[in-house]
Amino acid sequence: MRRLVLTPRHLHAIERHAASAYPEESCGVLLGRALAESTGGALVERILPARNESAAARQERYLLAAADLAAAERQARSQGLQIVGFYHSHPDHAALPGELDRENAWAGYSYLIVEVGVDGVVDARSFRRPAPGGPFEEESVELPLAGPVSLARPPAGKVALAARP
Repeated sequence: MRRLVLTPRHLHAIERHAASAYPEESCGVLLGRALAESTGGALVERILPARNESAAARQERYLLAAADLAAAERQARSQGLQIVGFYHSHPDHAALPGELDRENAWAGYSYLIVEVGVDGVVDARSFRRPAPGGPFEEESVELPLAGPVSLARPPAGKVALAARP
């Protein structure tokens, strides 16, 4: 299984962004590096929150601001990184790709989806479409522990989040 590796600090920043945008969807860009072909996946080194410019139904969809995507591309180049994926939230819905996610996803990128409710983020899962028009494949989300963080033991295939003390 491919994997998306990010720090607890990055995941907490995504969690804060999702909670602050609730009940609308939040979105952002994941910058990093591809992992060795033998292990597969990506290592996230920076997250860049973006604006949701969806004109309607922002509780059910996002449209990452074009200016924010262009800025992410410039920042990645200047830091020797690449865009490895994107994140967005699903307010009051499971962290699973919806119909619009499947229709609009670009091949080769990780899509980290966080489920957020009135009490905050409850789940985070990542998916990737290996080939154009192909199905989404789930990839594991790995958090190397560094610094004070409290993560609940997740059920198989999920990342459970808890507030830091």
